[in-house]
Amino acid sequence: MKPRSYFAACAPALEPLLEQEVLALRGVTNVSRDVGGVAFSGHDNVLYEANLALGLASHVFLRVATFSARAMNELDKQLRAIPLSSFLTPGTRIRARARCRKSKLYHTGAVEQRVHEGAARQGLTLAREGEEAVELRARLVNDECTLSIDTSGGPLHRRGYRLASGKAPMREDLARAIVIASGWDRESPLRDPMMGAGTLAIEAALLATNTAPGLRRAFPFARLAFFDAARLEKVRARAEEEVRSLSFPIFGSDRDEGALANATGNAQRAGIAERVSLSHAAISAAPTEPATIVTNPPYGERVGESGNLGGLYTALGKHIGDSPFAIACPDAKLVSRTRLPFKSAFMTDHGGKKIRVFVRK
Repeated sequence: MKPRSYFAACAPALEPLLEQEVLALRGVTNVSRDVGGVAFSGHDNVLYEANLALGLASHVFLRVATFSARAMNELDKQLRAIPLSSFLTPGTRIRARARCRKSKLYHTGAVEQRVHEGAARQGLTLAREGEEAVELRARLVNDECTLSIDTSGGPLHRRGYRLASGKAPMREDLARAIVIASGWDRESPLRDPMMGAGTLAIEAALLATNTAPGLRRAFPFARLAFFDAARLEKVRARAEEEVRSLSFPIFGSDRDEGALANATGNAQRAGIAERVSLSHAAISAAPTEPATIVTNPPYGERVGESGNLGGLYTALGKHIGDSPFAIACPDAKLVSRTRLPFKSAFMTDHGGKKIRVFVRK
């Protein structure tokens, strides 16, 4: 059996970090970084492992076909030639999504309708509003169409543990990227002195214990024609066996008592409550053991704070001292108030805003 082609999508600027995650998958071949994600190939185990293990990806797409389409009749012809029954069993409920850019076919609704019609000719069923469905995605760029199946369903950063999020929640994939960008070795203490919902500390614990972030999730790839439940269980069991214990602390603290309650609940749902040390403390009273510092401090615009935040960043700089660090903030001027040498590691989108991650220079 030939290897199948996949594409792991991610947030802007996370592609280099995601590429390293993909390269760590067993049996992966033809790894190629692209704008918006990483392409790769592999047999069915790679599909299961990618969805369980990729903590920086938003979705894993199974690439069904790529072809040229400059007119609707050409799109129809190409869709008729694709053996969708090799990927999805008849009766499967599907939903089409399209994105069109720099192409003669630019009306996404019309493209989605043609994909629906092509799928219906092969025995697939259009899902009603609100029904669970497998998503077929048509992406047209420069008159080239790639038809893919979303094997992940909901975004992979929704691990399922962050039910309590507080005022300014951070996505799990971005939190993971910040931890990695800090240069942390995953074998020494780490601390977030402004933890909020605890996402940074939790993602650090998942990394340090080698816990697959999607270990407890269900996925729509279970409705693929070639899905093998026994094989998936073997992949899950192996991932469980590879979870490590911690011999060093991961700290999280916050001056907001409600943040402690939220973070504690999230850590319990993530299954790592015993592996993180969370506390209610202002930054001036936070633990001071030597550690890598990763944090997402207030920066005014995200939660509507007003007033001068410079003093807070100065206090953060004193707390960090000579430690390695990663700070998420859109404003370099605020970060300069830490009086620490820093550089930009990457800039990405978060909550509709651009945010930079700064690390020690």
